[in-house]
Amino acid sequence: MTQAAARIDRRVWIIAATCSCGPLMSGLDSTMVNVSLDTLGRAFAAPLGTIQWVTSGYLLALALALPLSGWLVDRVGARRVFLACFAVFILGSALCGSAGSVRMLIG
Repeated sequence: MTQAAARIDRRVWIIAATCSCGPLMSGLDSTMVNVSLDTLGRAFAAPLGTIQWVTSGYLLALALALPLSGWLVDRVGARRVFLACFAVFILGSALCGSAGSVRMLIG
């Protein structure tokens, strides 16, 4: 086998990087939320029991999104679902970042 034939096509690397982006962002997001619970409690002057609902809400949304996205992939295609989920994730992160109260953050 020649060296040129053994090289992996550039498109494969782009697809692999793109598909790795979703789980990486999800893992980073959940880690940041768990690490920042104490800081969020101080920033919103809320007890830890209330702030823990942020993590619960995140896990509930994730549990709902996984089967829903699988169902949508069968209906409209993986590319559209991936891009839509990416856009919803970015919008949700922006809304969480601009939350003015603990209730808005949990919502």
